[in-house]
Amino acid sequence: MNGLKNIKKAIEAQRERLDRMAKHTDDLNKLLEESRKMDRLIEKYEDQVQLYM
Repeated sequence: MNGLKNIKKAIEAQRERLDRMAKHTDDLNKLLEESRKMDRLIEKYEDQVQLYM
C-alpha cells in the first residue's frame, strides 16, 4: 500500500507542476512531455490498484 501512496504523491506533485507550467510557459513541447509523465504515473497507479483488488 505504501507504493500506492508514493505514486499518488507523485501524481499530485506532477499535477501542481503542470498547472504552474501551463500558466507560465510558452514551450508547448515541454508541457506535452510533462503531461505524458502524468499519464504514465496515472497508468502506474491504476496498475497498482488492480494488484490490490
